[in-house]
Amino acid sequence: MAVFIAFFIICVIGAFVLAGILIIIGTIKGKRDDKRFDAFIEEEGIQISKWDRFWSGHYIIYDEHENLLWVYHPGKEMAMAAPPADILGCELKIDEDTEYRTSLSSAAGRAIIGGVLAGGVGAVLGGVTARKDGRQLAHRVDLTLYFNSSEIPYLNINVYSDHEGVELHNSLFRDYYNQGMHWCKFIEQLAEAEQN
Repeated sequence: MAVFIAFFIICVIGAFVLAGILIIIGTIKGKRDDKRFDAFIEEEGIQISKWDRFWSGHYIIYDEHENLLWVYHPGKEMAMAAPPADILGCELKIDEDTEYRTSLSSAAGRAIIGGVLAGGVGAVLGGVTARKDGRQLAHRVDLTLYFNSSEIPYLNINVYSDHEGVELHNSLFRDYYNQGMHWCKFIEQLAEAEQN
């Protein structure tokens, strides 16, 4: 019995040490990315009007002064800028199912194929989510931007991810979903203003 208790205590201590190491690594990585972000903004001379950091490490930045939408990922050293006129569309998916899609390429061709869910993530239709014990679960939310570019025709940004799945009414899931929807709608407004 004493051996079992000692083994249990060692396992608990090991788990705390591992959790501490992971927290330290995450903090260091976050500070490194923050420094890279700040350096990138200064180097490019971006005047930030609006920005967000996403689950995947991507940043979306809007520079109203230059009327440019930037997408930046410090870990991948990836950056691109596009005026609203070069953004062809935006799509928000929960798992593999499209929740919202808009085409921004022309006023006549603009169409909303998906729908904004009631209350942000209200009643999700059809097989959008997996079921576990009768609960609807979502595993990921992705935001895809389509560009008028042969070099980078589209860019996928992971807004939220949870391998175990999370219930749709979970506040953290809703916050990330709403963040993705907010940018889709904001980009749509930019494109409409550009066309008028």
